[in-house]
Amino acid sequence: IYSYPREEKILRNNHRKPQHFQLSVLPCEDFAYVRACVQGIRSLSDLNHNFHLNKMNKREDGNGATEEENTTVMVNNSKKYLVVVNPYSGLKKGVRIYQKTVSPMLEQAGIDHDLMKTQYAGHAKERMKMSAQQKMIFRKEQQLSIHSMSNESGSRKGDDNTNINNMNSDISTYDAIIVVGGDGTLSEVVNGISDRPDSKHIFNTLKFGVVGTGRSNGLAKSLSFASSENFSELESMFLICKGFHTCLDLSKYTTQNNTYTGFKSFSLGVVAAGESLLFQHDFSVFWKMMFLRQNFVVKFSYLPPEAATLSSSKNDEGSETLTKNLTSLSSSTSLVDSKSLPEGWITIEDEFVLFHPSQVTHASNNFYTSPNSKLNDGIFRVLVIRKSNQISRFTLMRLWMHMEKGTHEENYLPKYCQVYECVAWRLEFPCMARTSSTSIQNGDHSRKPSDSGYSNVLDGETIESGPVQACVDGTIQTFARCSV
Repeated sequence: IYSYPREEKILRNNHRKPQHFQLSVLPCEDFAYVRACVQGIRSLSDLNHNFHLNKMNKREDGNGATEEENTTVMVNNSKKYLVVVNPYSGLKKGVRIYQKTVSPMLEQAGIDHDLMKTQYAGHAKERMKMSAQQKMIFRKEQQLSIHSMSNESGSRKGDDNTNINNMNSDISTYDAIIVVGGDGTLSEVVNGISDRPDSKHIFNTLKFGVVGTGRSNGLAKSLSFASSENFSELESMFLICKGFHTCLDLSKYTTQNNTYTGFKSFSLGVVAAGESLLFQHDFSVFWKMMFLRQNFVVKFSYLPPEAATLSSSKNDEGSETLTKNLTSLSSSTSLVDSKSLPEGWITIEDEFVLFHPSQVTHASNNFYTSPNSKLNDGIFRVLVIRKSNQISRFTLMRLWMHMEKGTHEENYLPKYCQVYECVAWRLEFPCMARTSSTSIQNGDHSRKPSDSGYSNVLDGETIESGPVQACVDGTIQTFARCSV
């Protein structure tokens, strides 16, 4: 019996811990009680996605008559998952966590899986969008390097054989994709699938899970938080093995030359500059952030939910209607022609210190940026700090510290920051057409992103700089235990 109860500790987070039992069965003629015990354990575990019961069997007695016998037969209905491990993510513990936690728990839950270890940046994206004709070519090119990985110390026997075998399997044949890595690895998976012609079918049929081993792990933390679980590799795997799942909003980001799919947050300004500092936990982070502050002249346009005729009741039909409205809206507001926006859009042109739209609660495991966000409400919550708010560097540092607990809105809203709810938004930089010398001569120290070294950061990954627009664009199924 494999169980993972919560620890009962006062004034501490009650994390789950493994607590397994092995029961011995005494010799007997009738195993009906044993079968009933197994059935009860299966029912309590609620692993209906892996097994179903066949309770009634017929048998003949000595006189040729038939009668029904109450027996329980456990019929294996196991799913098959693809586990994508990034060995280089974060502190490079992905392989060890897979061996110690992910693989054993999947085996305990009766879930078969294939393993893929990423070998370079963009490897997961290439694997996801691979067509059927490209699979054999890919296998031949990678088999030599995969064979060399089998000699690495600490690797488990059979892992690399699993990796080789899954090269010929299209991802549509799996029931779920589990990412053992950071937000960037999951971003590769999602954007790779988005490039496929059958992306809608894949997103509708597959489930997605993430075991956070990166530096920030914002989505893994958000899923655990929404499920009332503590954040750890074991808790994430507990949700995956139990089969709990819910919808997660996807978003479409359009720049001048590219299109991206997002699921977590977008960063510009002080948050984008501090993405690489989020995994540190000392006071030097806040000291550095005080001097990373820059102001940007931006034109921010957004579409409020009420203007997009978003129904107040959150249901699946409303979500589909909203997606159709935003699809047509995105095509009518391309970056090529930005002089006019459809009716209902609100535009703000000002100098911004921070611009951070979120679709989930956490930007990282210790950065609670959007307390009111839900996984599938179809809404961006854009946190903005303007120069006109006259926020000092010391106050900005304190606001940053409050973000760790999610108390920044109740303490600094609306005097020092604002939150705008929208279903689509657009960001432009009017100052990009001006010369930097003119701005400096006039004493204007505001900058465009390329001047200051800042860039657009989507889900922890740097994307094309310059103007960008975003809208909610469908959902995927993720492993989490929540109803909204």
